[in-house]
Amino acid sequence: MAIGNTDVSRETVFSISEKIWTGQEYAQLEQALTGIDAGDFVSVHGAAGSLKSFIVAGIARQASGCLLCVLPYAEDAAYLASDLAEIAPEDNILLLPPSGDDPYDPERLPDSEQAIARNDVLQAIISGVDAIVVASVEALVEKTPSERTIIDSSLKLAVGMELPPSRIVENLIELGFSRVDFVQEPGELAVRGGIVDIFPYAGSFPIRFEFFGDEIDSIREFDPASQRSVSRLDEKLILPNLHDAEGGLESILSIIPRDSRLVVFDESTIAGHAEPVLDRATKHFEVAR
Repeated sequence: MAIGNTDVSRETVFSISEKIWTGQEYAQLEQALTGIDAGDFVSVHGAAGSLKSFIVAGIARQASGCLLCVLPYAEDAAYLASDLAEIAPEDNILLLPPSGDDPYDPERLPDSEQAIARNDVLQAIISGVDAIVVASVEALVEKTPSERTIIDSSLKLAVGMELPPSRIVENLIELGFSRVDFVQEPGELAVRGGIVDIFPYAGSFPIRFEFFGDEIDSIREFDPASQRSVSRLDEKLILPNLHDAEGGLESILSIIPRDSRLVVFDESTIAGHAEPVLDRATKHFEVAR
């Protein structure tokens, strides 16, 4: 495994973690964090390289819930997420990418993989999972449909639910899905007898719903190439294409739980980078009008 740019063993990572988290300096930080009120902050100076990652992993151990980490650039966010996956593999690490799309920049083509990855993170946040969410400034300033819009536009299906397959197909088409013979990419659905296959806009695998009459008998993820099951599910929330979702757009902070903790890396650099990001969006918006 690699921490930063160095290959190290799992045992070495564990040893480094214990030394940092049981050290006097970290104990002081932990005590300071325990005593702060909502809206207050604690500044940490002199933490270089992957030490920052160990500190974040330590903070995540203090309490459950959402921990949002904001960094200046996408590369910084990717490095932190990679470090955290090695330091705290038991934690749910969510790297929020920008969608890769700018509706006001006609020369910028959307990146479907980034958009799907972003949808995955948004779905996880809305579902209320405990997680460390890592985001760059660009990913954070990009607006998203409101939580209410997302929930109202989604379709939740569960084993044992009675709902005619034809009704599900109608609902999915309203959400922007296209009917095909075999699902191969996000946004497609296929029907064969008592089986409905859906390739969601969030997630790595399509979902197969098997019916007994009008009752959902089983739900499972499957590999579209081999058709083999990947995992069984009790329920599944099917999100619409958030890029095309109707309704007002809001800051992604509006769907982050209010009791979340926030870690900001290099605040001055973030402030300097956020301004040109917003200026660029404003410029493209003015041209597009």
